[in-house]
Amino acid sequence: MSDHLKPIVEALIFASPEPLTPKTLFKLLEAEPREDVEAALAALKADYEQPGGLQIVEVAGGYQIVTRAELHEWVRKLFHERTTQKLSVQALETLAVIAYKQPITAPEIADIRGVTSSGGVLSTLVERHKSQLLVPGISFARLPPDFLGTNAVPTGLRAELLASTSQLGSDTNFTRVDVRDDRRIRLTDLWEIYLRAEIGASAVGDFEELPAQYRFFAGGDQSVRGYGYQELSPVDENGNKIGGRHLFTATFEIQRNLPRNFVAAVFMDAGNAFDKFGDPLEYSAGVGLRYRLPFLSIGLDVAQSISDTSRSPRLHINFTPEF
Repeated sequence: MSDHLKPIVEALIFASPEPLTPKTLFKLLEAEPREDVEAALAALKADYEQPGGLQIVEVAGGYQIVTRAELHEWVRKLFHERTTQKLSVQALETLAVIAYKQPITAPEIADIRGVTSSGGVLSTLVERHKSQLLVPGISFARLPPDFLGTNAVPTGLRAELLASTSQLGSDTNFTRVDVRDDRRIRLTDLWEIYLRAEIGASAVGDFEELPAQYRFFAGGDQSVRGYGYQELSPVDENGNKIGGRHLFTATFEIQRNLPRNFVAAVFMDAGNAFDKFGDPLEYSAGVGLRYRLPFLSIGLDVAQSISDTSRSPRLHINFTPEF
């Protein structure tokens, strides 16, 4: 093996924005004997097995130089400090224009601000809110018995497990599980009970780093009626809804079949998104009218919060599978 090859291989792996595959490496170093490139790569891997802050890992059939997992907390502090830096006056001014005039284009922002271009400020704002995530997951759903028959008893169990780790190149380590079940119990030809429950939980080192789409919110037509869509959530010091680590919602509904496929309903909902189990739930109750099709129920509900009686009743329109 030529001594000059090892630092070249190291530089190529370090500089590559994606895992550098052996095929790409051989192509870049096509003038060098293949066995010499392989020997340089093996020697480099042996060097990085020694104690240090960096390591070579195999990802997606290629190689990357990354920080060691046991040093994650120190590296996270570095990026956390960067993301908590204060915005410049120009950035705050641009954000104010966007908030007041959205949707708005970059030239329109520049025109309102009276400057030639706002591109640099916009790029900074976008860059500050970027995150890199690789989130593998697995989901499970169970169809009701006699799914294609006319006498099916609906059950809608589904479960989803998501996880992200810095070992795969993500900026955030977290695990998230969400389980929901819908069931209908026939009492007689006229009376039925509809039950729905959802429970979600997440484990994350630094909750501030968890993107909003992986946080839990409650409220809305298919959650806790009497509240707006995703209205129930923990808030920050400014009163902004930021989502919770965990979720629980439940519905108990009594339905009475009426002529011409109409159904009358009386229901009670409970639930909330929260950061620790044991936090208070919100409650609501209401009445509704359904029109039942072979595989779909179209509903109109009026719900009133029980937890906060000062709130006005809220109208909800929902579409529920009727397998």
